[in-house]
Amino acid sequence: MKNHAIWSGFNFRLKKSCETKVEVICSNDCPWRAYASWCQTEDAIVMKTLNDRHTCSRSARNRQADYKWIANHFLENFRMNNYWPVGDMMREMNHKFGITVGRTTCYKARSTVRKMLQGSLDDHYHLLPSYVAELRKVNENSTFKLLLDTDTPNSQVRFRRLYICFESLARGFLEGCRKFIGLDGCFLKSEVKGQLLSAVGKDGNNQMFPIAWAVVEGENEDSWTWFIELLIQDLGIAGGIGWTFMSDQQKGLGKAMAKLLPNAEHRNCAGEKRIVRKRDLFSDSSDQLCPRIRGLLEENRLKSRKCRLKYAGHYQFEVMIFGDGYVVDLRARKCSCRYWALRGIPCPHAIACIHWIKDDPENFVSDCYKRDMYQRAYHMAIPPMNMRNMWDEDELTYVFPLVKRQPGRPKMRRRVDMVERFYLNHQGFTNKDTPK
Repeated sequence: MKNHAIWSGFNFRLKKSCETKVEVICSNDCPWRAYASWCQTEDAIVMKTLNDRHTCSRSARNRQADYKWIANHFLENFRMNNYWPVGDMMREMNHKFGITVGRTTCYKARSTVRKMLQGSLDDHYHLLPSYVAELRKVNENSTFKLLLDTDTPNSQVRFRRLYICFESLARGFLEGCRKFIGLDGCFLKSEVKGQLLSAVGKDGNNQMFPIAWAVVEGENEDSWTWFIELLIQDLGIAGGIGWTFMSDQQKGLGKAMAKLLPNAEHRNCAGEKRIVRKRDLFSDSSDQLCPRIRGLLEENRLKSRKCRLKYAGHYQFEVMIFGDGYVVDLRARKCSCRYWALRGIPCPHAIACIHWIKDDPENFVSDCYKRDMYQRAYHMAIPPMNMRNMWDEDELTYVFPLVKRQPGRPKMRRRVDMVERFYLNHQGFTNKDTPK
C-alpha cells in the first residue's frame, strides 16, 4: 500500500486497522478507498474493495515515504556506497518518485541502513573481545590491550579502554624514523562519545607515521598515563633521553609526561592507513632522497644563489644575504639560523658554502630523509585478518560504556588557543566565526 501511494504521489490515512482487516482512504477526502480483510480460502489478507480514482491533485510531500521505507528501498545503494551523500538521496527521491524528502528524514534513513548492514552499537561492543582475540592470533608480537569495567550496576561488563600498537608499525618507526613523537587526542562523535588518543612519528618523506592509538573514556592524567606506559613498553623508551615529544597542551598529559619521561624533551605546538601505497614510493624512482625533501632541497638551492660568503678557514664561513649575516660550520653541520639543525636539511646559507667547496648538498642531508631509512620504516606489513564470521565467540555479554553528560549547555564550537585567536582576530574574524 505504501509503495502504491508513493509511486502514485498521493497520501492516505488509516480508517480501520486490526489483525484481520484494514481500510485506508485518501488524506484529501477524495473518493479513493481501499479495503482488505482476511480470506480463509487464500490464507492471507485479500483486497476486497478498491476505488482507484483520485480527484485531488498530486502532492510533493508524501508521509508514506518515511525513513524506514527509504532505508529499505535504497538498501542496495547503501550496500555499494555506505557513505552515500544525503543530498544525492534527496535528489534521487525527487527524480524517481517526484516527491520532496527532508534532510533529517534522509539522515535517519542512512543511520537505519547502517544498523541493518553493520549491526547496532550493542552488537559492535559485544564483538570487541572476539575482535581483539583475532588480532592477537594474526599479530602475535603486537600489543592489543582491552580494559573492561566490571564494577558497574547490575554486574554488567562495560567497555572502558582499548589500546592498539602493531609490531610492524613499532619496528618500522624505530628503524626508519627520527626519535620524534607527536601526541594528540580528539573527541569521538559517536553515541557513547569518548576520546581517541594517538601517537604518530615523521617518516623520511616528512609525512605522518602511525605508531599507536587508543580509545578511552576521557582525556585526563589517568588515561594519558595508561597510554604512555604502554607506548614506552612497545618502543623501549628508557627515561626518554634523546627523545622529543610534541603535544597541544592536552589535559593531564603534561603531568603524565613529567612522571613517566622526565628526561624527554616536551614541546607544545600552536596549531584508511596508507602503508602499502607509501611502501611503493620509490618503485619508479632511483633518487636517494624522499620526494618532499628533494623539493625542499631544490628550493633552498635556488635561494642560495643570492648569498655572498667569506671563507674563515676550517670549513667555517660568514654568509651575507639581504643585509643579514650568518655563520656556517660545515664540519659541525650548523648554521646560526638554526634551520639546518632543526630540520636536518641544509639551509640556503649552508648550500652556498657547500657549493663553494664543490660538494653536493645531498651529502649533507640527514640520513633519516634518505631512501634506505624510508624503506626500513615500511618494510614490514600488517597481516590480514578474518572477518567476524570466522571469529571465536565470547560467552560473556559486553555493553558499551555509560554516557556521561557534562554539566551546562553543550558547546557548539571548539576552544581556540591564544595563537590561533590572535591570527583570527588579525584576519578580521570574530568569536562567532570560530571554526567548529
